[in-house]
Amino acid sequence: MPTCLTCIVIGAVGLVCQLATGSELNAFIFNMVQKPLQSLIGNNIFAVAILYVIISLFWCVGIHGNNMVAAVKEPIFRPLLYANTAAYTAGATQKDIPYVMNLTMLQMFGEFGGSGVTIGLVIAILIFS
Repeated sequence: MPTCLTCIVIGAVGLVCQLATGSELNAFIFNMVQKPLQSLIGNNIFAVAILYVIISLFWCVGIHGNNMVAAVKEPIFRPLLYANTAAYTAGATQKDIPYVMNLTMLQMFGEFGGSGVTIGLVIAILIFS
C-alpha cells in the first residue's frame, strides 16, 4: 500500500509539473536548481573553500561532514567532471579543459586522507607510537 501511494503521489506531482512548465520534473529541477548552483559554485575556489569549511564544521559537532554535504556537492561537481571527460575525448588539450574544480579534483586534493582528513590522525599515531 505505501508503495502504491508513493507512486501515485510522485506521478501526480510529475504530471502537474509537466502540465505547468512543459518539461519533466527532473528537467525542471535541473534547470531551476542544478544549473544555477553549477555556475555559482562550480568553478569557484572561494565557494569550494566555503563548502569544505561547512564540512569541517559538521565534523566539529560530531556529524559526518562529507555524508551531509555529498547530496549537494556531487550533483554540482560530477557533471563538470563529465564535461572535462567529453572535452578530453573530443581532442581538447590541457589548456582547453573547461573546469579545474570537478569531483575528482575535490576528492584527490580536498579530501586527502579520507573523510575528516584522517591522514593527520594516522601520522600522529605513527609519530607517538
